Amino acid sequence: MLLLAILVSLSVLAQQADRGLKQKNAIDAAKRYKLWYDKPAANWNEALLVGNGFIGAMIFGNVQNERIQLNESTIWGGGPNNTIDSGAKPYITRVRSLLAGKQYAEAQALANSKLGPKGNSGMPYQLAGNLYISLPGTDIVSDYYRDLDIGNATAVVRYTMNGVHYKREYFTSFGRNVMMVRFTADQPGKISCKVKLQSPLRSSVTINEKKELVLSGWGSDHENQKGLIKFNVLTKVKNSGGRRVADTSGITVSHADTAVIYLSIATNFVNYHDISADALKRAEDILTRASKDSFDALLHSNIRFYRSYFNRVKLDLGINEAARQPTDLRIKNFSGNNDTQLAELCF
Repeated sequence: MLLLAILVSLSVLAQQADRGLKQKNAIDAAKRYKLWYDKPAANWNEALLVGNGFIGAMIFGNVQNERIQLNESTIWGGGPNNTIDSGAKPYITRVRSLLAGKQYAEAQALANSKLGPKGNSGMPYQLAGNLYISLPGTDIVSDYYRDLDIGNATAVVRYTMNGVHYKREYFTSFGRNVMMVRFTADQPGKISCKVKLQSPLRSSVTINEKKELVLSGWGSDHENQKGLIKFNVLTKVKNSGGRRVADTSGITVSHADTAVIYLSIATNFVNYHDISADALKRAEDILTRASKDSFDALLHSNIRFYRSYFNRVKLDLGINEAARQPTDLRIKNFSGNNDTQLAELCF
């Protein structure tokens, strides 16, 4: 009887350990490489970033009025110029002599008057603009969820409204250099939205013969340097089912099953001395090539490419129940909950 009791106890312990391992593995699989939240971003610091080193997007995840802030790596204020004053060279020896003689105030005064930047202190990096996606309805939303999956370089927003489960997926393609957004629902005909482009810089929005939105913009003047960087943001929408109408106010999709947004950005920047490229043609060529492929095809090829780099290194600091909490709570509670996996996620 004693032996039987021991065997039963060992069996129960083994089952409990197995359940614990399965639970841990479930946390691992679901949350390990994700920053996730149960509400939209209240400000820029809470938005989630996707990017491919050339274009980037900050995703806010608002339900009725989604905002995606857009960046491109070569949009600058001003234009090519040299901030160094060629007439400063003769004064360098004099400044060095004053420093050697410990005449620091005199050296500083001479440097300030003769060695400062010529006219400007450098050109600022600037924002391309925003992609706004407005959606109808002000009904109560439940089961809201958004995440950034750094294991796959993707972001997602999910929520339920009026019994319909909605999903948005986002990524920036490494192979095709576009940003992609897909809207889906678990019931047909439920996707209605309006897509608009806007920029805080000098810009205008038109519609081309392909029914694509075209934002044309210019970098701003800065410190006596005229803004010479030209850029274009192009957006097209493909919908399954429903109806799509495009004009200068935006692209409107009504009662579709799915809607997929393709977005490209390009500038006239070639290198520091050369800004002679055709920004519009560049953006058009990028969008034309990318739009030949489906969202799924671009997504799968993108994940394969990204993982070939991401999976080169592994770090396992352990994981506990803290990983079941939204990332903002994990950060808030970090000092007291032994959440080593958050440090792993930061790494």
